[in-house]
Amino acid sequence: MMPILPDPLQTGKLIEQDALAIEVLPELQSRLSLRVAGGDRETLAAEIDIPLPDQIGLQAPLDGGAIACLGPDEWMMTLTRDLAALVQTRAGTASVPHALVDISSRELTLVISGSDARELLSVGCPRDLRSFTPGKACRTLCFDVPVILWCEAKDRYRLDVWRSFAPHLASLLLQSARAIKAEKDLSV
Repeated sequence: MMPILPDPLQTGKLIEQDALAIEVLPELQSRLSLRVAGGDRETLAAEIDIPLPDQIGLQAPLDGGAIACLGPDEWMMTLTRDLAALVQTRAGTASVPHALVDISSRELTLVISGSDARELLSVGCPRDLRSFTPGKACRTLCFDVPVILWCEAKDRYRLDVWRSFAPHLASLLLQSARAIKAEKDLSV
């Protein structure tokens, strides 16, 4: 039976078992979506004083957040609110065409951690997670729900998901986590 979760999801742990935890993070950071033509990337990066990774699928930690290159002209930033405000101010006077949109209200973050985190994600995510190592980030699907997947550490993944999909995705993750635990309990 699929668990029924509140909509909207509440901040905190959804489940914590032997080798796995699923948590809804509090809204402490701003999310900015940036689009800029590849030829203007370096100019804009200098003007907003934020390094923009030039390889799709890589993330770069920042003092106050992180930024991921999701496409040839697309970046996702998760920044402290103060840094996000500073970036928005600097971008407002940039000399190159770009789009910088605050999408903080659109998404929330689920964190999956523990030694079974990759196994849980592999149930619903079509990516080969063995090669999805710390420092990588991408758009993908998890149980057919569009997410931005970040690998923060060997056993820690972050999923940025639209709020409207979050209860559905969390329910499927919880159901799968319980199935993984039950299977491991039977094999003992």
